[in-house]
Amino acid sequence: TTTPAERAAQDLSCRTLALTGAEPVRAETLNRFADAFADSGFQRQSFYPCYGMAEATLLISGNQRQAGFQSLVVNESALTEHVVEEVMQPQNSERSTRTLVGCGNVKGDQQVRIVDPYSRQRAQANHVGEIWLAGGSVAQGYWNKPELSDEIFGAQLADGSEERFLRTGDLGFIHDGELYITGRQKDLIIIRGRNHYPQDIEQSVEKSHPALRAGCGAAFSVDMAQEERLVIAYEVDRHYLHSLNVEEVT
Repeated sequence: TTTPAERAAQDLSCRTLALTGAEPVRAETLNRFADAFADSGFQRQSFYPCYGMAEATLLISGNQRQAGFQSLVVNESALTEHVVEEVMQPQNSERSTRTLVGCGNVKGDQQVRIVDPYSRQRAQANHVGEIWLAGGSVAQGYWNKPELSDEIFGAQLADGSEERFLRTGDLGFIHDGELYITGRQKDLIIIRGRNHYPQDIEQSVEKSHPALRAGCGAAFSVDMAQEERLVIAYEVDRHYLHSLNVEEVT
């Protein structure tokens, strides 16, 4: 945490490239940082949201330098069904929305496919799927793990094509040539047939009451009575330890 005086004393005008590869990249975070450090000379267009992984050594997608970032507002309810429905005027919409940040276009000779992870068919247009990757930057496999390497690095589409892909385990989609990341396949929480990303639940929870420490909690699921149940664990801010109203927080 910095004070306005501390930020004003800093000079970030020379910072022309600020890569961010968080999972996920949040528009709210980028905007808050840009606003907070505007007096320090930070340029909003310096943000460079990107996507990469060690298995692809390293960069998979990114934008042009000093191009800023693209965002897309979508119907949050539709997204729980892995459907990407753009909301053109979110301020006038009665539907709950979510703003996604694009991670640029795919770089070099790499090829990205958005795939249904269960059927291994290419996902329909405007649908979320697992990101599969092929190209010269993809590694050959994991050291001394041939079976896992074949499963992760040797994935093939169900259409019979012989091309092999790296299964990234990440979920996303492509819109107007821009790659958007929505979450991790293994982290997905499915409640009553709807897909929920834990980071979205965590953000909603930590904003719901000041007693909960931001960034200090987790949402996950457990199997109970043959169904998936949501569990939320959060730290309590020390100022509320002796006056916590659990029912109010709940």
